[in-house]
Amino acid sequence: MSIDALAAWLKDVSRRVERVLPGDRSAQRTVVAPVEIVGIEDHAHVSALYQNELSNTSFEIDATGWSTFTSAGVTGTASRSVAAAKHGSVSILVSVTDNDYTGYRLIEVYQNVTVNPCETYTLQAEKKLIDTNDSSGLFPIVRMQWYDANSSLISANSAADGVVDTAFEKLSITADAPTTASKVRASFGLRLYNNIGGNGNCYFDCLQLIEHDAPVDYRHTNIFPGDGRALVGEFMI
Repeated sequence: MSIDALAAWLKDVSRRVERVLPGDRSAQRTVVAPVEIVGIEDHAHVSALYQNELSNTSFEIDATGWSTFTSAGVTGTASRSVAAAKHGSVSILVSVTDNDYTGYRLIEVYQNVTVNPCETYTLQAEKKLIDTNDSSGLFPIVRMQWYDANSSLISANSAADGVVDTAFEKLSITADAPTTASKVRASFGLRLYNNIGGNGNCYFDCLQLIEHDAPVDYRHTNIFPGDGRALVGEFMI
């Protein structure tokens, strides 16, 4: 597909995906339908476009936009690493060196994102757990914590996988935003459970939150011409 052909197609799609009620920007939301384009020069297939609600999702320059949460009793770090990456050359490495407490403990990186209530969201990452002293008590985890307009926690959804990886593997959770949800805290990290002295290291890359009912392949950020919205999509070329 030539650059001109792709730009023309994206410009046309950009006019159709966003619906804004006149005079009421509070009602703004993005509506994206599956699309397939066949036969443009090299017969590129574009199966879908979805907006990634997270920013700085591959950490290539820095970790701007991300915060860290560490439970009491956990000793660990979350920092950029060039030792392993799924996309580009950098990932985020979450490490635990000690845990003094029984029960449920966490170390995570997270972003808070505005959401539409009752819509379905998928949170996903590429993760690589490289070592742990307790695969039954220390797990990579992705979490969605839903908050209302008063910043009160409503509920949470999560997925975890404690298998040590030889390559990056996708980890995802899909859930509906509660009826009173205003924001979601999207988190990626390590969960410890009844794991005194627990330790381990896990890389995370290609972080993604989309309004969709299933994970999709991560691709580099795409920008509609003349529009600042970043989109991700499944491109099969």
